[in-house]
Amino acid sequence: MSVPVFVKIDDYQKLTEDVDKIKGKISLAKEKFETIKQIREEEDLLYSKWVESLKELEQKLDLVESRIPRV
Repeated sequence: MSVPVFVKIDDYQKLTEDVDKIKGKISLAKEKFETIKQIREEEDLLYSKWVESLKELEQKLDLVESRIPRV
């Protein structure tokens, strides 16, 4: 059974304003987390490219080394 709750209009308006502010801050936090996620994905891609480049460089160096006679 619900019991009616009586709240002064001023208090109610303040409460709704506060709820709206909190919702705005939550929305902003979600946007920031999405930005962080995108940055991390870009970093991961860049890291993968660097690792691949190093592997290719190592293979080329091994090839060059194998063709140089050792004395």
